[in-house]
Amino acid sequence: MRHVRKSLEGSETTDSGSTDILRMKGRQRRMKRKKKRSGSEKRRMRVCVKASRGCLTGSGCGSVPSDSESESSVSDNSDAFASCDITNRPSLAIETSSLECLPRHIVAIDCEMVSVANKSALAKCTIIDYEERVLFDHYVRPEQQIRDYRTKWSGIQPHHMKIGLPHKEAVQKIKAILEGCVVIGHDLGHDFAAIGMTHPSSSIRDTAKFPPLRELAGLKRNWSPSLRNLALCLLGRKIQCGSHCSLEDARAALDIYRKYAAAWEKHLLDKKFWFHDQFWPEDIAPSN
Repeated sequence: MRHVRKSLEGSETTDSGSTDILRMKGRQRRMKRKKKRSGSEKRRMRVCVKASRGCLTGSGCGSVPSDSESESSVSDNSDAFASCDITNRPSLAIETSSLECLPRHIVAIDCEMVSVANKSALAKCTIIDYEERVLFDHYVRPEQQIRDYRTKWSGIQPHHMKIGLPHKEAVQKIKAILEGCVVIGHDLGHDFAAIGMTHPSSSIRDTAKFPPLRELAGLKRNWSPSLRNLALCLLGRKIQCGSHCSLEDARAALDIYRKYAAAWEKHLLDKKFWFHDQFWPEDIAPSN
């Protein structure tokens, strides 16, 4: 019996040891895959930055353009990704000179939020027009007590609330500006929820929800990209280095749209084109 017990105990220890080894090997394989993925993403980002500088189009390498340079030459590098053989991405920067299809009354918006009662509340809103003229740029005092200013990301501090507009007054002004406009921004669902409004989907241009931009930037198509990555890849501009600035973010979203505006609008028109009645059989038409 003792020999049997010893043999059983020995087999149990060997089994546990083998399972530990297998787990360790599996963990090592997962770590290697993560390192490969992070390395490939970093390489993509480098390629994007080089393309936005013009390195891949033969114009030579330079430093990352400043905000003023990138804003003054929004369409200068519009073909950088089209001629990029490494990324093999489709080009949206076509027909940038023909802007007849662009909608009128275009504005860009960005909001900063704070935490109140386990939810987000509007604390600052910036709206600019197509020419980057500021239409609205005010701090907003939430109706509820602020629990977390989220200063690290929002840049909001307690003294800002002393000069802020009351929530109801700010919301009324924001809605009046946005009414009848095509609104540009990044991840606008959160902004509209904080404002407490809805907007027609046909009048929204969301840089976070337009998949071709992710392809141009070399980012994953099924992931929602950050505005910081899109601005770096598509504009060669660094933003959000510290806390967020709503004016800076609104300008970045607007510049991304302006760079690919004609192709973006053409893409939306092409999608609507297939919903015309001529492409649908008569037998599925609604009966009178």
